[in-house]
Amino acid sequence: IDVENIEGYEVRFKIHAGTDTAEWAYDRPDLAGKIQHKKAPVAMSKKVTDISGVTFLSHTYRLTHHFAPSLTPYNIKISFLLTDEQFKDVKLTIYTIIFQ
Repeated sequence: IDVENIEGYEVRFKIHAGTDTAEWAYDRPDLAGKIQHKKAPVAMSKKVTDISGVTFLSHTYRLTHHFAPSLTPYNIKISFLLTDEQFKDVKLTIYTIIFQ
């Protein structure tokens, strides 16, 4: 993620699986032992049932990043460092961006 302020100063940071985000179906029984990262801090969860009738918790994760007071974000660019095959399963939802 590249964050730029009004003067053009830019800061880059990465989002990491297992600390900043994780698999939404992390607790699905058939994925036990297959996911190669830890569960990130959960913002909210909801019970879902897949098409085969298996019920599990679906998670949305919360990422908080604090910027220096001099970097009031003006422009945010998100780049995915994935192959086309990996990218087909990626979903990014931004619920709230708060600048303080």
